Amino acid sequence: MQAVGADSEDYLAIEEDRIAFVGSGPFWLDIEIFELEISSCLNISEQELSSDKIQALESAVDLYIGDLLEGVYQDWCLYDREHLRLLYVNTLHKIMAYHILGGNIPHGLDCGQRLLELDETQELVHRQMMRLYLRQGDRRSAIAQYKHCYQILQQELGISPTRETRDLYREILAGNSISASEMILNPTMTDKGSLIRQALGRLHSLQRSVEETRTELKSLEKVISQVLAEMRH
Repeated sequence: MQAVGADSEDYLAIEEDRIAFVGSGPFWLDIEIFELEISSCLNISEQELSSDKIQALESAVDLYIGDLLEGVYQDWCLYDREHLRLLYVNTLHKIMAYHILGGNIPHGLDCGQRLLELDETQELVHRQMMRLYLRQGDRRSAIAQYKHCYQILQQELGISPTRETRDLYREILAGNSISASEMILNPTMTDKGSLIRQALGRLHSLQRSVEETRTELKSLEKVISQVLAEMRH
């Protein structure tokens, strides 16, 4: 508290056996604002969003600067981390769809880049970006996006792009154009299968992290036990 120029008494109730946070003090919590702003728009489609609402959502997603307590693998933390991450991903998808409908291609591409920075295996996002580049007249970038998508899916999940993505790639190679109405589509069953495979890939990644942490803890426990045994002698 001293580092930000605040008195500890304004925020901390310190007693002999416990320390508590004083919620009545002057503060704001980024997670609280993030969840409130996004929750207020959960039942509003991208077609119905006002400019004020989209600004509020964009301000909210800007508060998300990384996973909650990354590196901590306790059950409560994993749940909250994935909950916030899912809110962030779904909101970016909604903002991206809003800008696509409004013809704001640069903003749509920016949302796509942010989504892929979080998880490059999101094939739906790769496909939307291919469509955006194509609508912009940038076939070279659309083709490069497909190749990047193919490489990532092979490396991370050991799968190939779905038929929808391959068909879009062939349309781009053939020089076909795409209208704005074709760019906002509900996920097909193939898309949903791809999302499930991607979710399983992330689950396996989390499981590996947990197992690595457990192994490291066991190693540390062994080292500490050895040191204590030597000290006794």
